[in-house]
Amino acid sequence: MTKSVLLLGMPGWTIQSPLHSLFYVAALIRNVGWECAAVDMNVALRRLLPSNFARYWEEPVNECWTDPAWVDDFCAAWENDIADRLGVMGAERDYAITAFTVNGYTKLMSLKASKLLRSFFPDRTVLFGGVECFPGRSCRQFVTTEGGPDIICHGEAEIALPKFLKAFEHTPDYRTTVSGFAYKDGDEIVDTGPAETPTFSSPVPRPDWSGVDFSQYKNPGEFAVFFSRDCPNRCAFCDHRGIGTSFRTRDPEDVTMEIANARTWVTSYSDIPKVHFVDLCINGSLRKLEELCDQLIESHADIQWFSCAGFRPSMSLELLTKMRKSGCSGLNFGLESGSQKIIDLMNKGFTTASAEETLRRCRDLGIATYLGLIVGFPGETAADLVDTIKFVLRHRDYAEFGPPNLLQIYPNSPMGGNPGEWGVTSNEQDTWRTRDLRNDRNVRTFRRFVLGNAVFNGGLTTRSIFAWNEFLWLDLNQPSVAADVAAALYELWKSVSSEREKISILEEWPSAGKTVSSMEEFHWKRVLPENVPPDVDLSAWRSADKNRQDDKRRICRLILDALRNLRRVLLTETCSDRGI
Repeated sequence: MTKSVLLLGMPGWTIQSPLHSLFYVAALIRNVGWECAAVDMNVALRRLLPSNFARYWEEPVNECWTDPAWVDDFCAAWENDIADRLGVMGAERDYAITAFTVNGYTKLMSLKASKLLRSFFPDRTVLFGGVECFPGRSCRQFVTTEGGPDIICHGEAEIALPKFLKAFEHTPDYRTTVSGFAYKDGDEIVDTGPAETPTFSSPVPRPDWSGVDFSQYKNPGEFAVFFSRDCPNRCAFCDHRGIGTSFRTRDPEDVTMEIANARTWVTSYSDIPKVHFVDLCINGSLRKLEELCDQLIESHADIQWFSCAGFRPSMSLELLTKMRKSGCSGLNFGLESGSQKIIDLMNKGFTTASAEETLRRCRDLGIATYLGLIVGFPGETAADLVDTIKFVLRHRDYAEFGPPNLLQIYPNSPMGGNPGEWGVTSNEQDTWRTRDLRNDRNVRTFRRFVLGNAVFNGGLTTRSIFAWNEFLWLDLNQPSVAADVAAALYELWKSVSSEREKISILEEWPSAGKTVSSMEEFHWKRVLPENVPPDVDLSAWRSADKNRQDDKRRICRLILDALRNLRRVLLTETCSDRGI
């Protein structure tokens, strides 16, 4: 047996820069005396395919890699090319182990590649690791999938993986007793218990960038580093604290030395390299972050860096100024909502006022800000959505907001562990609903559309509605959606001036919903009052007789009155004045 590992990173991660986990895990493997060939199949496959496929590696389109049907179709079309590439790599030497670093975007293609490699090299051990293997994610699915891995590492790899490799040297059998692994033995799934948690009290192995062709990536002058692990926050919807054990940081001096080493590989592409800190919350410890900034400044690192961060009321202007001086060019904050009520329900731990102050300070210092949004948290009302829209409108001129996400419930999150506490009837990740039936996927999807128009400065027009594919399958007659639809329709109505356009809007709207067969089916049942005034002739609505336009206008005025009553506070005059 050769002490060698073929380590693969599969699509569909972005191709901005090399996948950090791939080359970091390779360093862990080499550090215990094993050889490792680290191959970024994500960028290799991108280069193999025609140029018109490039968009599938761009956000948010790269979410297609998480769609099983799309991945099946893709692999059916390109299976021979993928198989040839994997077969050639696998045959380069007699690898003892084929390993994959797996996240939520790469899991489906990792399973496809695992199955192909098994057909070529049936006696090799296949190992999966990475965040998607952690408890509450796909760990059980992986070890029970035909053609999937023999074994998974379901914890942090720094201690568990070297111990596994040492044991494998003596007994080349994946059925290990080393903690941090799970595998299938016959009909039984064996779990060896939680992995030991690294403390980072000593330096970690540095990724070996010597074999990486940075020119293959979109930003060849960029590389990734991690300063901290885990997150100090306990957001209700997030499972990252369920994955790890506690927030920890590396020694700032060790991180600075790693950056100095890595920048030598990219300076030919950029005089000032970009460093992506792959932290969940780089300011989890303000004291340690300040130490890191001091180290970067004193060492004249001469970099631009960006990372995810949390809104911390105690993060001072002085610290932000020092961050900027050390090279901080951008911070990605999880705002999630502009409603203080929802922020509190999420257990985010900040106020909208402190968040706005941080955003203004970053703007003044020249630090770009990116904000994540979540739609549909249990308890969210139309008024809360309006608060979020107002927040976006106040800050979108200088802060970048990402596409709103639908709330998902993960098993290892506080919500997933006790959904009833939040009034949720089940903990299905995508299709959950609340007990009062006021919050389901239909409602969340429609509200994402409304909020998305605020984010991207789009008009609420029939064209924008028809262009939004996700809207097409919504059942506009469903009671939980009808009021929100009516409210948005009212705003759309107000955005045009001529009677002809108003009539056209009301006639066209239902065709956006496949389950709505006619204008009457939606508006007469859900919008108009039960007792239509006797002088209103509803049959005039579908009439092509130009002499009946007065009747159509009377119907429009009747609908407008009904919409005005139904809209409540979903969209305010402030929003409509800004083109929403």
